[in-house]
Amino acid sequence: MEKAMMVDDLRKLTNVENQYQRLYYGQEFCPRTFLTVRELKSVISFCEQHDMKLTLITPYMTDESMNTIVNILKEVSEASIFDELVVNDFGMLYFIENHYPGRFKLILGRLLNKAKKSPSIANYFPKLDDDSKSALQNTAGGFVPNIRFMRKYKISAIQYDNRIQGNKLDIKDNLDLVNNNDIDDADTDVLPFSRELVYPYVHITTARRCFSSILYSKSSMSEWKTSSLCNKSCKTCQTVLYNDVMKKDIILKGNSLYYENAKLPVNLAEYSRIITQVL
Repeated sequence: MEKAMMVDDLRKLTNVENQYQRLYYGQEFCPRTFLTVRELKSVISFCEQHDMKLTLITPYMTDESMNTIVNILKEVSEASIFDELVVNDFGMLYFIENHYPGRFKLILGRLLNKAKKSPSIANYFPKLDDDSKSALQNTAGGFVPNIRFMRKYKISAIQYDNRIQGNKLDIKDNLDLVNNNDIDDADTDVLPFSRELVYPYVHITTARRCFSSILYSKSSMSEWKTSSLCNKSCKTCQTVLYNDVMKKDIILKGNSLYYENAKLPVNLAEYSRIITQVL
């Protein structure tokens, strides 16, 4: 199994030699803190020095952020060590398909692989029947219409969170259904997608407005409600919340909530890559 590290700041990288073959770098959930051309060039240089391949993570997009990321790709798209792109926005996927066809290995990000991810599931999951458990272990990436869509846009891998209830990786079971619906596939004996596990932090939800920016600033709550503040506090700060119902620490970082699940899944061997995230 290939091992990778995921960060949003080069200063978080320590002791990477001989541990990881790949670096995931970027921002999954906020276009306002996406990296600059200069920063990405530094990341590429770092990967070259440490003999690591680079996967760029992109967030959901606004029109403004799309222009920024388009300009960044123009500057660095020829770097050979930069060969993969995580897509968390359908507009970005469409753009890559039309402007950089075949240039990158495309990965469906966990923001688009929709799933039930609340840590409160741990309170009742063991009491459920097998069908209910299976339903909670499924993700959007396993449904036939989504499989057709992903194959159309040449998605080669799907990201999964390390959820408490686990993930049911039943893509192979759906392959015949896909092939019977006029989807051309020259090799039906192999899985259509690789599966990647993001570990140990599970992304719960994301908001368009960033509560961290109001938490770590002197602005009023009313100002936060009516504007799009950003002081990039997510680069250096995070807040741990606790709720008796959740029975898990909830981590607020930027505009997103996470919880930690350090227990590896029983079906770990079914994933082609494990990505260790450093918040």
